[in-house]
Amino acid sequence: MKIDFHAHYKKEEFDGLCRKAKQLGLDALVMTGLEENQDIKQGSLTIFPAQEVEWKAALKTPDYGNLKNYFEGKPSLKDTTKVYQGKALVILPSSVPFQKQYDERLFELLTQI
Repeated sequence: MKIDFHAHYKKEEFDGLCRKAKQLGLDALVMTGLEENQDIKQGSLTIFPAQEVEWKAALKTPDYGNLKNYFEGKPSLKDTTKVYQGKALVILPSSVPFQKQYDERLFELLTQI
């Protein structure tokens, strides 16, 4: 199955985008910005709803200072914290109703996952 995993919905470009996807031999699109949270069939093409989300995570690791302390399980009193962040494309569970407000939609989505 051939899928474009990151298309953006624009009403005025939707039909043309679907035609182009079919010409390229794609079977499906994963699309953000759809008005409804439902899979859409356009002939042989399936469109899956998605939401782009920003994420941030912190990783706290003990600092051992050297390899000997690591193998002996003796970390120093100092920990190292690294912060990572980025964006993720989350495919929405089809036909699950979500609130219109972004934060509430995301909370319900995370409870589903």
